[in-house]
Amino acid sequence: MKIDDVIFKEVTDGRSVDPSQYCHFGWEGTGAYAFARYADAYYESACSLYEKIQQSRGQYSVIDSLGITMCFCYRHFVELYLKFIYVKYACKTEEEYKDFLKIGHNLVELWNAAKPTLKAMKDRVGTTVNLNIVEHYIKEINHFDDQSMSMRYPINKELKQMHPNTRLDLLNLHDRMHELHYALEGLVYDYANQITISYPIKEMEDFKDAYRTMAHKVSAFLDQVNTFVDRTPRITHLSDVKALLTPSPDEVPMTVYEAYSDDEIMLFDILFYTGRDIKHHEVTLPLDETERLNDVVKLCLYNMKNSRFVFGQPKNNEVNIYGKCASAQYDNIIEAKKILDELIEPKRKDDLMG
Repeated sequence: MKIDDVIFKEVTDGRSVDPSQYCHFGWEGTGAYAFARYADAYYESACSLYEKIQQSRGQYSVIDSLGITMCFCYRHFVELYLKFIYVKYACKTEEEYKDFLKIGHNLVELWNAAKPTLKAMKDRVGTTVNLNIVEHYIKEINHFDDQSMSMRYPINKELKQMHPNTRLDLLNLHDRMHELHYALEGLVYDYANQITISYPIKEMEDFKDAYRTMAHKVSAFLDQVNTFVDRTPRITHLSDVKALLTPSPDEVPMTVYEAYSDDEIMLFDILFYTGRDIKHHEVTLPLDETERLNDVVKLCLYNMKNSRFVFGQPKNNEVNIYGKCASAQYDNIIEAKKILDELIEPKRKDDLMG
């Protein structure tokens, strides 16, 4: 030790340091992502401590020390994750953000701040996660340590032990925290990627009218595409030149597209990417049929504008369904069609469905 030693030494540009010997932090910004990253860091640290406890083979001097810090890391992960959820989904203004942070460490109060938004999202899009059970877990953790102090200090300001004569089941703690982590991530997954963009009513109605007009052509196109669908994996060797040059039976010939107008081709392309987003859960759609339909129309408009398509004008070079395999075209387009066909009158809809 020297009087001029630097403890927190930052790695500056131009200074050669082994990358495995330093970490990056402070680049996460001030929003929800920062809380998410720190929550993950504390959760992973707790899991690492648990692994080390398992490797200790019952050495109490190791287990007791690591158990204390493991408890703190798990508890702090929950606090950070609740803050992430609130900032991500509930917070609307900077003032709300600042007021929320004044809550501090109490998990029940943090949960209560986020709960109305979570409940509203559950009513809108549903979730397999039971909010009542999550709340029970949070209350249990908060009861054990309501201010994030009992694992950081042995006594309180009144010189009383935080947890006198406590023998904590670390295996149970680890398993329950794993379940809570899975549930919280499940909530975020279920509530992520909802369509929040809005479009003028006229644009929404114009697209709906365009779909109604061309819906029968979508059905005709799918019928043709389905004849080329081959779901058998095609295995070829690089040495088999003839096989490599032979068109796959799962490809749609260009002659098929020649029978359709530019507007119809653009619509097929829009439905392909819209259906793909739905099929691959890139978007979370509402439970209510009317809201779900409107969200799909919004997604279609988004993909339409992203490709710079305008009905009534020639198609551009952004058409990408050419060359897409028949199975992908059929599966994706029909995924969007199933919802958009709610725009069609009942009798006509039955005709389109065959």
